[in-house]
Amino acid sequence: MRHILLAGIVIGTLAVSKSSRCGRWAVNCESHPQLVKTSEIAVAPPPRAVEDSRISLDYLKECAWPADNDRIYECNGVEWRVKVKIGRLLSTGKDTIEFHWKMKYSGPRPPLNILIPSLMSSWPKTTEVRVYAFPLGTELGRMIKFQTPEPEDGIVGLLFRGALREWYMTIRDKETESGIVVLAIDDIKTELRSKFPSEFSGSEPPILYVRMIHQPEDRGQKFNLDAWTGVLITDHLQVDNFKKW
Repeated sequence: MRHILLAGIVIGTLAVSKSSRCGRWAVNCESHPQLVKTSEIAVAPPPRAVEDSRISLDYLKECAWPADNDRIYECNGVEWRVKVKIGRLLSTGKDTIEFHWKMKYSGPRPPLNILIPSLMSSWPKTTEVRVYAFPLGTELGRMIKFQTPEPEDGIVGLLFRGALREWYMTIRDKETESGIVVLAIDDIKTELRSKFPSEFSGSEPPILYVRMIHQPEDRGQKFNLDAWTGVLITDHLQVDNFKKW
């Protein structure tokens, strides 16, 4: 039985697909109803619980990678790339951190069935974003987590009705699936100021680093998918400076 951290966040999830054979982008909304257009990003409930811990800025300066990198994270045949960009929600005009991911499969048993990375709709805690924030002029910062939230009717209701088919994607041989997970900067600011008001009350934005973890544990037995399970985790990634805080 998985331990559930109650967490909800104002985020949006956009996923798109790219076939390496056709070399073009296409919004994949028909096969996955949860994948939406940029102007239709959904809003989740506000945060209810986010973990925190201390972390050293010197450590992240040494080990972090640039936001725009081509690092490949591989686990059991799954190859995952993640780049970080500053974006803006069309519905609110608020700045966001966008995690642009690409995934392909080079293992021995294609096609790959796997839960889609999402902070909106999936099994709780399947996807996690860790944010490391440092007020200007400080060497010690704070780490907070945002995770796929538990549904409004609780884990019991979810276990009773089971997963939805659109939570999963299929990656066929020689194809790449792509998408965007979006986290609102306002949510980061709200959590930091509510937990550490003396550290993050200033008007200047802090230095930010992030890390994304995708850990699907459900094999999709309800749909006979034999879905992939394992852990995909990025390096620490530096967030480019943003102007509004």
